[in-house]
Amino acid sequence: MFERLLSARTRRVSGAISGQLSQALVSFTLSLLAAHALGASGLGVFALVYSAMITTTALCNGMVGDSLTVMERGRAPIRSALQSWCLITSVGTGVVTAGLFEWGGLLDGRQAFWFALANATFLVESMLRRLLMAVMRFWSLVTVDLAGLAGSLVLLAVWRATGPLTLDSLLIALVAGQLVGMVVAVLRLPAEERWLAPWRPTAMREVAAFGTWRAIQQCIRPSMLTLGRVIVTAAVGTALFGQMEAGRVYMSPALLVVQGLGSYLFSSYAQTKDHRWAPLVRRADRSSLVMMTMTMVIGVIGTLLVPVFGQLITGPTFSMIPVAVFGWAVYAASSAAVMPYASLAAVRGRQRLVVLLRTADSLATLGLLAFFMFPLDASASAAPYLLAVGSFVDAVVIRWFILRRYVREEAAADATRKVSSDAPSEGLRSSRVET
Repeated sequence: MFERLLSARTRRVSGAISGQLSQALVSFTLSLLAAHALGASGLGVFALVYSAMITTTALCNGMVGDSLTVMERGRAPIRSALQSWCLITSVGTGVVTAGLFEWGGLLDGRQAFWFALANATFLVESMLRRLLMAVMRFWSLVTVDLAGLAGSLVLLAVWRATGPLTLDSLLIALVAGQLVGMVVAVLRLPAEERWLAPWRPTAMREVAAFGTWRAIQQCIRPSMLTLGRVIVTAAVGTALFGQMEAGRVYMSPALLVVQGLGSYLFSSYAQTKDHRWAPLVRRADRSSLVMMTMTMVIGVIGTLLVPVFGQLITGPTFSMIPVAVFGWAVYAASSAAVMPYASLAAVRGRQRLVVLLRTADSLATLGLLAFFMFPLDASASAAPYLLAVGSFVDAVVIRWFILRRYVREEAAADATRKVSSDAPSEGLRSSRVET
Protein backbone atom coordinates (compact mmCIF):
# COMPACT_ATOMS: atom_id res chain seq x y z
CA MET A 1 0.00 0.00 0.00
CA PHE A 2 2.75 2.47 0.97
CA GLU A 3 4.70 1.70 -2.19
CA ARG A 4 1.61 2.32 -4.31
CA LEU A 5 1.02 5.67 -2.59
CA LEU A 6 4.66 6.63 -2.99
CA SER A 7 4.56 5.68 -6.65
CA ALA A 8 1.41 7.77 -7.17
CA ARG A 9 3.03 10.78 -5.49
CA THR A 10 6.17 10.35 -7.60
CA ARG A 11 4.09 10.22 -10.77
CA ARG A 12 2.21 13.34 -9.79
CA VAL A 13 5.36 15.30 -8.93
CA SER A 14 7.08 14.28 -12.15
CA GLY A 15 3.90 15.06 -14.07
CA ALA A 16 3.67 18.51 -12.48
CA ILE A 17 7.27 19.29 -13.46
CA SER A 18 6.78 17.87 -16.95
CA GLY A 19 3.59 19.90 -17.32
CA GLN A 20 5.48 23.11 -16.59
CA LEU A 21 8.29 22.11 -18.93
CA SER A 22 5.89 21.33 -21.75
CA GLN A 23 3.98 24.59 -21.23
CA ALA A 24 7.18 26.58 -21.30
CA LEU A 25 8.28 24.76 -24.43
CA VAL A 26 5.76 26.95 -26.27
CA SER A 27 7.21 30.22 -24.92
CA PHE A 28 10.75 28.90 -25.30
CA THR A 29 10.16 28.00 -28.94
CA LEU A 30 8.51 31.33 -29.72
CA SER A 31 11.28 33.22 -27.90
CA LEU A 32 13.86 31.24 -29.82
CA LEU A 33 12.18 32.09 -33.11
CA ALA A 34 11.93 35.75 -32.07
CA ALA A 35 15.64 35.85 -31.22
CA HIS A 36 16.64 34.35 -34.57
CA ALA A 37 14.10 36.19 -36.75
CA LEU A 38 13.83 39.56 -35.00
CA GLY A 39 17.25 40.01 -33.31
CA ALA A 40 17.98 41.28 -29.81
CA SER A 41 15.64 44.28 -30.04
CA GLY A 42 12.80 42.16 -31.43
CA LEU A 43 13.31 39.61 -28.68
CA GLY A 44 13.16 42.43 -26.14
CA VAL A 45 9.79 43.61 -27.47
CA PHE A 46 8.40 40.07 -27.62
CA ALA A 47 9.63 39.40 -24.08
CA LEU A 48 7.84 42.49 -22.75
CA VAL A 49 4.62 41.53 -24.52
CA TYR A 50 4.79 37.90 -23.42
CA SER A 51 5.66 38.82 -19.83
CA ALA A 52 2.52 40.98 -19.71
CA MET A 53 0.55 37.93 -20.85
CA ILE A 54 2.10 35.88 -18.05
CA THR A 55 1.12 38.59 -15.57
CA THR A 56 -2.53 38.55 -16.69
CA THR A 57 -2.45 34.75 -16.53
CA ALA A 58 -1.26 34.98 -12.93
CA LEU A 59 -4.23 37.24 -12.18
CA CYS A 60 -6.65 34.72 -13.66
CA ASN A 61 -4.84 31.82 -11.99
CA GLY A 62 -5.32 33.44 -8.60
CA MET A 63 -8.92 34.55 -9.07
CA VAL A 64 -10.17 31.45 -10.88
CA GLY A 65 -7.52 28.72 -10.87
CA ASP A 66 -6.76 28.70 -7.15
CA SER A 67 -10.44 29.18 -6.31
CA LEU A 68 -11.52 26.14 -8.34
CA THR A 69 -8.78 24.11 -6.64
CA VAL A 70 -9.78 25.02 -3.08
CA MET A 71 -13.51 25.76 -3.29
CA GLU A 72 -16.41 23.38 -4.03
CA ARG A 73 -16.49 23.69 -7.81
CA GLY A 74 -19.09 20.90 -7.99
CA ARG A 75 -21.73 23.33 -6.68
CA ALA A 76 -23.52 25.05 -9.56
CA PRO A 77 -23.41 28.60 -8.06
CA ILE A 78 -19.64 28.32 -7.42
CA ARG A 79 -18.98 26.89 -10.87
CA SER A 80 -21.08 29.60 -12.53
CA ALA A 81 -19.12 32.29 -10.69
CA LEU A 82 -15.84 30.69 -11.71
CA GLN A 83 -16.96 30.68 -15.35
CA SER A 84 -17.95 34.34 -15.16
CA TRP A 85 -14.73 35.44 -13.49
CA CYS A 86 -12.74 33.51 -16.11
CA LEU A 87 -14.55 35.36 -18.91
CA ILE A 88 -14.14 38.75 -17.22
CA THR A 89 -10.43 38.37 -16.51
CA SER A 90 -9.46 36.75 -19.81
CA VAL A 91 -11.18 39.33 -22.01
CA GLY A 92 -10.83 42.37 -19.76
CA THR A 93 -7.12 42.09 -19.06
CA GLY A 94 -6.34 41.45 -22.72
CA VAL A 95 -8.23 44.51 -23.93
CA VAL A 96 -6.78 46.82 -21.27
CA THR A 97 -3.20 45.62 -21.73
CA ALA A 98 -3.43 45.77 -25.52
CA GLY A 99 -4.70 49.33 -25.27
CA LEU A 100 -1.79 50.31 -23.04
CA PHE A 101 0.72 48.74 -25.42
CA GLU A 102 -0.77 50.56 -28.38
CA TRP A 103 -0.91 53.86 -26.47
CA GLY A 104 2.73 53.46 -25.46
CA GLY A 105 3.82 52.75 -29.04
CA LEU A 106 5.06 49.22 -28.34
CA LEU A 107 2.42 47.64 -30.63
CA ASP A 108 0.45 48.96 -33.58
CA GLY A 109 -3.32 48.53 -33.85
CA ARG A 110 -3.20 45.19 -35.64
CA GLN A 111 -0.64 43.75 -33.24
CA ALA A 112 -2.67 45.00 -30.25
CA PHE A 113 -5.73 43.14 -31.56
CA TRP A 114 -3.82 39.88 -31.92
CA PHE A 115 -2.30 40.35 -28.49
CA ALA A 116 -5.76 40.77 -26.91
CA LEU A 117 -7.00 37.62 -28.66
CA ALA A 118 -3.86 35.68 -27.74
CA ASN A 119 -4.18 36.80 -24.13
CA ALA A 120 -7.82 35.65 -23.93
CA THR A 121 -7.16 32.22 -25.40
CA PHE A 122 -4.02 31.83 -23.29
CA LEU A 123 -5.95 32.51 -20.07
CA VAL A 124 -8.87 30.20 -20.89
CA GLU A 125 -6.48 27.39 -21.79
CA SER A 126 -4.59 28.03 -18.58
CA MET A 127 -7.80 27.62 -16.55
CA LEU A 128 -8.46 24.29 -18.21
CA ARG A 129 -4.93 23.28 -17.26
CA ARG A 130 -5.63 24.29 -13.65
CA LEU A 131 -8.74 22.10 -13.70
CA LEU A 132 -6.56 19.18 -14.79
CA MET A 133 -4.17 19.98 -11.92
CA ALA A 134 -7.05 20.10 -9.45
CA VAL A 135 -8.01 16.51 -10.35
CA MET A 136 -4.31 15.53 -10.21
CA ARG A 137 -4.04 14.71 -13.94
CA PHE A 138 -0.65 16.34 -14.28
CA TRP A 139 0.58 14.20 -17.16
CA SER A 140 -2.41 15.29 -19.24
CA LEU A 141 -0.86 18.76 -19.20
CA VAL A 142 1.96 17.46 -21.36
CA THR A 143 -0.49 16.20 -23.98
CA VAL A 144 -2.31 19.53 -23.98
CA ASP A 145 0.85 21.59 -24.34
CA LEU A 146 2.44 19.45 -27.03
CA ALA A 147 -0.77 19.57 -29.07
CA GLY A 148 -0.85 23.36 -28.72
CA LEU A 149 2.80 23.65 -29.69
CA ALA A 150 2.17 21.53 -32.77
CA GLY A 151 -0.66 23.84 -33.79
CA SER A 152 1.56 26.91 -33.40
CA LEU A 153 4.45 25.40 -35.33
CA VAL A 154 2.25 24.28 -38.22
CA LEU A 155 0.92 27.81 -38.65
CA LEU A 156 4.42 29.31 -38.40
CA ALA A 157 5.72 26.86 -40.98
CA VAL A 158 2.99 27.93 -43.40
CA TRP A 159 3.72 31.60 -42.66
CA ARG A 160 7.46 31.13 -43.15
CA ALA A 161 6.86 29.48 -46.52
CA THR A 162 5.22 32.68 -47.76
CA GLY A 163 7.41 35.31 -46.06
CA PRO A 164 9.53 36.26 -43.04
CA LEU A 165 8.36 35.73 -39.49
CA THR A 166 7.12 38.84 -37.69
CA LEU A 167 5.72 39.75 -34.29
CA ASP A 168 2.24 39.42 -35.82
CA SER A 169 2.94 35.86 -36.91
CA LEU A 170 4.17 34.89 -33.45
CA LEU A 171 1.01 36.24 -31.80
CA ILE A 172 -1.27 34.58 -34.35
CA ALA A 173 0.57 31.29 -33.90
CA LEU A 174 0.06 31.59 -30.16
CA VAL A 175 -3.70 32.01 -30.69
CA ALA A 176 -3.85 28.94 -32.93
CA GLY A 177 -1.86 26.82 -30.47
CA GLN A 178 -4.00 27.81 -27.49
CA LEU A 179 -7.21 26.95 -29.37
CA VAL A 180 -5.86 23.48 -30.11
CA GLY A 181 -4.77 23.11 -26.49
CA MET A 182 -8.23 24.07 -25.23
CA VAL A 183 -9.88 21.33 -27.26
CA VAL A 184 -7.41 18.69 -26.07
CA ALA A 185 -7.72 19.85 -22.44
CA VAL A 186 -11.50 19.41 -22.48
CA LEU A 187 -11.09 15.90 -23.89
CA ARG A 188 -8.57 14.99 -21.16
CA LEU A 189 -10.81 16.10 -18.29
CA PRO A 190 -12.80 13.47 -16.35
CA ALA A 191 -16.41 13.18 -17.55
CA GLU A 192 -17.73 14.66 -14.29
CA GLU A 193 -15.70 17.84 -14.87
CA ARG A 194 -16.83 18.45 -18.46
CA TRP A 195 -19.91 20.57 -17.77
CA LEU A 196 -20.87 24.22 -17.66
CA ALA A 197 -23.11 25.59 -14.94
CA PRO A 198 -26.06 27.85 -15.83
CA TRP A 199 -24.86 31.43 -16.29
CA ARG A 200 -26.41 32.70 -13.07
CA PRO A 201 -23.33 33.82 -11.11
CA THR A 202 -24.95 34.22 -7.69
CA ALA A 203 -21.70 33.30 -5.88
CA MET A 204 -19.49 35.98 -7.45
CA ARG A 205 -18.71 37.56 -4.09
CA GLU A 206 -18.00 34.20 -2.46
CA VAL A 207 -15.41 33.35 -5.11
CA ALA A 208 -13.99 36.86 -5.06
CA ALA A 209 -13.56 36.75 -1.27
CA PHE A 210 -10.95 34.02 -1.67
CA GLY A 211 -9.80 34.61 -5.23
CA THR A 212 -9.05 38.32 -5.01
CA TRP A 213 -6.29 37.87 -2.48
CA ARG A 214 -4.88 34.92 -4.37
CA ALA A 215 -5.01 36.91 -7.61
CA ILE A 216 -3.07 39.74 -6.01
CA GLN A 217 -0.50 37.29 -4.63
CA GLN A 218 -0.15 35.50 -7.97
CA CYS A 219 0.32 38.81 -9.82
CA ILE A 220 2.95 40.25 -7.53
CA ARG A 221 5.97 38.40 -8.86
CA PRO A 222 5.11 38.53 -12.58
CA SER A 223 4.21 42.21 -12.22
CA MET A 224 7.48 42.88 -10.46
CA LEU A 225 9.36 41.03 -13.21
CA THR A 226 7.52 42.96 -15.93
CA LEU A 227 8.17 46.32 -14.25
CA GLY A 228 11.78 45.26 -13.67
CA ARG A 229 12.09 44.62 -17.41
CA VAL A 230 10.70 48.07 -18.12
CA ILE A 231 13.24 49.63 -15.74
CA VAL A 232 16.13 47.75 -17.33
CA THR A 233 14.93 48.61 -20.84
CA ALA A 234 14.66 52.30 -19.92
CA ALA A 235 18.14 52.23 -18.41
CA VAL A 236 20.13 50.29 -21.04
CA GLY A 237 17.88 49.96 -24.13
CA THR A 238 16.17 47.02 -25.81
CA ALA A 239 19.37 45.52 -27.25
CA LEU A 240 21.12 45.03 -23.90
CA PHE A 241 17.83 44.02 -22.33
CA GLY A 242 17.49 41.40 -25.07
CA GLN A 243 20.85 39.94 -24.04
CA MET A 244 19.70 39.70 -20.44
CA GLU A 245 16.39 38.19 -21.55
CA ALA A 246 18.22 35.57 -23.60
CA GLY A 247 19.85 34.44 -20.36
CA ARG A 248 16.41 34.01 -18.79
CA VAL A 249 15.21 31.95 -21.75
CA TYR A 250 18.34 29.81 -21.54
CA MET A 251 17.88 29.28 -17.78
CA SER A 252 14.14 28.65 -18.07
CA PRO A 253 14.44 24.92 -17.11
CA ALA A 254 15.42 25.95 -13.57
CA LEU A 255 12.48 28.34 -13.36
CA LEU A 256 10.14 25.68 -14.72
CA VAL A 257 11.18 23.04 -12.20
CA VAL A 258 10.25 25.49 -9.45
CA GLN A 259 6.90 26.34 -11.04
CA GLY A 260 6.06 22.68 -11.61
CA LEU A 261 6.79 21.69 -8.04
CA GLY A 262 4.93 24.77 -6.83
CA SER A 263 1.77 23.80 -8.73
CA TYR A 264 1.94 20.31 -7.24
CA LEU A 265 2.51 21.65 -3.71
CA PHE A 266 -0.46 24.01 -3.88
CA SER A 267 -2.80 21.27 -5.11
CA SER A 268 -1.54 18.86 -2.44
CA TYR A 269 -1.76 21.45 0.36
CA ALA A 270 -5.39 22.07 -0.65
CA GLN A 271 -6.10 18.45 0.31
CA THR A 272 -4.55 18.77 3.80
CA LYS A 273 -6.77 21.44 5.37
CA ASP A 274 -7.39 19.30 8.46
CA HIS A 275 -3.73 18.37 8.98
CA ARG A 276 -1.58 19.79 11.75
CA TRP A 277 0.71 22.76 11.18
CA ALA A 278 3.97 21.26 12.44
CA PRO A 279 4.36 18.38 9.93
CA LEU A 280 3.24 20.60 7.06
CA VAL A 281 5.84 23.23 7.92
CA ARG A 282 8.52 20.54 8.09
CA ARG A 283 7.37 19.31 4.69
CA ALA A 284 7.63 22.89 3.36
CA ASP A 285 11.18 23.09 4.77
CA ARG A 286 12.21 19.98 2.88
CA SER A 287 10.53 21.16 -0.31
CA SER A 288 12.22 24.56 -0.15
CA LEU A 289 15.66 23.05 0.45
CA VAL A 290 15.32 20.44 -2.31
CA MET A 291 14.01 22.98 -4.83
CA MET A 292 16.77 25.49 -4.08
CA THR A 293 19.42 22.80 -4.41
CA MET A 294 18.03 21.59 -7.73
CA THR A 295 17.88 25.08 -9.22
CA MET A 296 21.40 25.98 -8.17
CA VAL A 297 22.80 22.74 -9.60
CA ILE A 298 21.00 23.43 -12.88
CA GLY A 299 22.30 27.00 -12.76
CA VAL A 300 25.93 26.03 -12.30
CA ILE A 301 25.81 23.42 -15.06
CA GLY A 302 23.92 25.74 -17.41
CA THR A 303 26.34 28.61 -16.87
CA LEU A 304 29.35 26.41 -17.57
CA LEU A 305 27.73 25.25 -20.82
CA VAL A 306 26.94 28.74 -22.15
CA PRO A 307 29.90 28.66 -24.60
CA VAL A 308 28.57 25.37 -25.98
CA PHE A 309 24.80 25.95 -26.16
CA GLY A 310 24.44 29.74 -25.95
CA GLN A 311 24.38 30.24 -29.70
CA LEU A 312 21.38 27.90 -29.98
CA ILE A 313 19.36 30.57 -28.17
CA THR A 314 20.76 33.76 -29.63
CA GLY A 315 21.81 32.75 -33.12
CA PRO A 316 24.75 34.55 -34.76
CA THR A 317 23.44 38.09 -34.20
CA PHE A 318 24.34 38.48 -30.50
CA SER A 319 25.61 36.48 -27.52
CA MET A 320 24.60 35.78 -23.92
CA ILE A 321 26.37 37.01 -20.80
CA PRO A 322 27.26 34.14 -18.38
CA VAL A 323 26.92 36.40 -15.32
CA ALA A 324 23.33 37.19 -16.31
CA VAL A 325 22.63 33.50 -16.95
CA PHE A 326 23.68 32.53 -13.43
CA GLY A 327 21.70 35.49 -12.08
CA TRP A 328 18.50 33.91 -13.40
CA ALA A 329 19.43 30.68 -11.59
CA VAL A 330 19.71 32.71 -8.38
CA TYR A 331 16.31 34.26 -9.13
CA ALA A 332 14.84 30.76 -9.59
CA ALA A 333 16.38 29.69 -6.28
CA SER A 334 14.75 32.66 -4.54
CA SER A 335 11.36 31.59 -5.90
CA ALA A 336 12.05 28.05 -4.72
CA ALA A 337 12.87 29.34 -1.25
CA VAL A 338 9.58 31.15 -0.69
CA MET A 339 7.03 29.19 -2.75
CA PRO A 340 6.32 26.27 -0.35
CA TYR A 341 5.80 28.59 2.62
CA ALA A 342 3.63 31.08 0.72
CA SER A 343 1.46 28.30 -0.76
CA LEU A 344 0.94 26.64 2.63
CA ALA A 345 0.00 29.92 4.29
CA ALA A 346 -2.43 30.80 1.48
CA VAL A 347 -4.22 27.43 1.45
CA ARG A 348 -4.67 27.61 5.22
CA GLY A 349 -6.38 31.02 5.01
CA ARG A 350 -3.44 33.36 5.65
CA GLN A 351 -3.28 34.76 2.14
CA ARG A 352 -3.79 38.37 3.24
CA LEU A 353 -0.63 38.35 5.34
CA VAL A 354 1.33 36.82 2.48
CA VAL A 355 -0.04 39.37 -0.02
CA LEU A 356 0.85 42.34 2.16
CA LEU A 357 4.34 41.00 2.79
CA ARG A 358 5.07 40.16 -0.84
CA THR A 359 3.72 43.49 -2.04
CA ALA A 360 6.01 45.37 0.33
CA ASP A 361 9.07 43.35 -0.67
CA SER A 362 8.31 43.73 -4.40
CA LEU A 363 8.07 47.50 -4.13
CA ALA A 364 11.33 47.56 -2.19
CA THR A 365 12.97 45.30 -4.77
CA LEU A 366 11.90 47.51 -7.66
CA GLY A 367 13.20 50.55 -5.80
CA LEU A 368 16.51 48.78 -5.27
CA LEU A 369 16.69 47.85 -8.96
CA ALA A 370 15.94 51.41 -10.09
CA PHE A 371 18.58 52.76 -7.71
CA PHE A 372 21.25 50.45 -9.08
CA MET A 373 20.26 50.90 -12.74
CA PHE A 374 20.03 54.71 -12.81
CA PRO A 375 22.14 56.52 -10.16
CA LEU A 376 24.74 53.74 -9.96
CA ASP A 377 24.60 52.88 -13.70
CA ALA A 378 24.75 49.14 -13.00
CA SER A 379 24.97 46.54 -15.75
CA ALA A 380 21.82 44.79 -16.96
CA SER A 381 23.39 41.54 -15.75
CA ALA A 382 22.88 42.68 -12.16
CA ALA A 383 19.09 42.82 -12.58
CA PRO A 384 18.21 39.16 -11.86
CA TYR A 385 20.35 39.17 -8.70
CA LEU A 386 18.58 42.30 -7.44
CA LEU A 387 15.15 40.88 -8.32
CA ALA A 388 15.93 37.79 -6.20
CA VAL A 389 16.56 39.67 -2.96
CA GLY A 390 12.92 40.11 -1.95
CA SER A 391 11.96 36.46 -2.29
CA PHE A 392 14.79 35.30 -0.03
CA VAL A 393 13.67 37.82 2.59
CA ASP A 394 10.06 36.68 2.21
CA ALA A 395 11.00 33.04 2.76
CA VAL A 396 12.61 33.87 6.10
CA VAL A 397 9.78 36.11 7.26
CA ILE A 398 6.92 33.77 6.27
CA ARG A 399 8.67 30.73 7.75
CA TRP A 400 9.81 32.21 11.05
CA PHE A 401 7.28 34.96 11.77
CA ILE A 402 4.02 33.63 10.28
CA LEU A 403 4.04 29.84 10.06
CA ARG A 404 6.09 29.31 13.22
CA ARG A 405 3.54 31.34 15.16
CA TYR A 406 0.76 28.93 14.19
CA VAL A 407 2.92 25.94 15.10
CA ARG A 408 3.48 27.43 18.57
CA GLU A 409 -0.23 28.21 18.99
CA GLU A 410 -1.11 24.65 17.99
CA ALA A 411 1.38 23.24 20.51
CA ALA A 412 0.04 25.53 23.24
CA ALA A 413 -3.53 24.43 22.50
CA ASP A 414 -2.45 20.78 22.72
CA ALA A 415 -0.82 21.41 26.09
CA THR A 416 -3.95 23.14 27.40
CA ARG A 417 -6.15 20.26 26.27
CA LYS A 418 -3.80 17.76 27.91
CA VAL A 419 -3.92 19.64 31.22
CA SER A 420 -7.71 19.85 31.01
CA SER A 421 -8.05 16.12 30.29
CA ASP A 422 -5.68 15.22 33.16
CA ALA A 423 -7.46 17.39 35.74
CA PRO A 424 -10.51 15.10 36.36
CA SER A 425 -8.24 12.08 36.76
CA GLU A 426 -6.23 13.88 39.43
CA GLY A 427 -9.41 14.85 41.27
CA LEU A 428 -10.70 11.29 41.12
CA ARG A 429 -7.46 9.92 42.55
CA SER A 430 -7.58 12.47 45.39
CA SER A 431 -11.14 11.51 46.32
CA ARG A 432 -10.18 7.83 46.42
CA VAL A 433 -7.29 8.55 48.78
CA GLU A 434 -9.55 10.49 51.15
CA THR A 435 -12.05 7.65 51.15
